[in-house]
Amino acid sequence: MSRAAPVVVMWDVGGTLVDYALTATELLSRTHEAVYVGNDPENDIAPVRRIGMRAIHFDPRREHEGADAHDVPTLRRLVFQRLGIAPR
Repeated sequence: MSRAAPVVVMWDVGGTLVDYALTATELLSRTHEAVYVGNDPENDIAPVRRIGMRAIHFDPRREHEGADAHDVPTLRRLVFQRLGIAPR
């Protein structure tokens, strides 16, 4: 039996990204069980990495150097990989 992975979807509704990361962490209990996906290395990725959460820099517009993924298939693979779940 495989473990069900929690999924938290967030977007900017006036809070800060760190607030969202802390909310996700509270819902998931531990940061090592979470993966945050964002498109801005400074405003999305850096804050959640500072609190110990894994992050994937998704940059489909190729605006930033060093992104983890530029397309949805790669993003999907990385999310499954970082959660330790076999892709379906």
